[in-house]
Amino acid sequence: MTLSVKLQETIHYLRQGKIVALPTESVFGLSCRVDKTCMKKLLKLKQRSATKGLILLGGSWTQLARYVDNSFLTSQHIEMITIPQKKVITWVVPASNDAPKLLTGGRDTIAIRLTSDPFLKDICNTLGEAIISTSANIANAQPAKDSSQVNQYFPVGIDYIYEGEIMNDNPPSKIIELLSGQVLRA
Repeated sequence: MTLSVKLQETIHYLRQGKIVALPTESVFGLSCRVDKTCMKKLLKLKQRSATKGLILLGGSWTQLARYVDNSFLTSQHIEMITIPQKKVITWVVPASNDAPKLLTGGRDTIAIRLTSDPFLKDICNTLGEAIISTSANIANAQPAKDSSQVNQYFPVGIDYIYEGEIMNDNPPSKIIELLSGQVLRA
């Protein structure tokens, strides 16, 4: 498979432990690998409390599964996570012992999303791992919808901005607690 130049650049920065801004299914997101130093830098950049946790984005269930305590999940739960939905959904599921506290916010749950975006899927599959994805904004501000808004929020601190477009103009992902079905963000 021949990788596009933009994909190669994105992968290069992620492998170096850098923060990148990427268009996602509905907003621009800030991403990095699951790495303590990088996650701390990301939280500081966003001015986000470490107790809020971060979303883990994967291109396949396998990339997400190592951070999930699968003993609580049935095959129906996994099917709900892996079958494409009309609306983008982030699932809150029980976290495994491998899930870093910065990722979970110190909770026993973790927020995960199996991406439907082809570019994000290519990133995760080329890296062979899930990545952090959090909206590109300062805490409590509106998420950036394009690269110019990312630059306005973060004139410094982001190592690479992918110049692309979001998949659609929908609001950020719906967040649902998988085991209870409780909607945490509509």
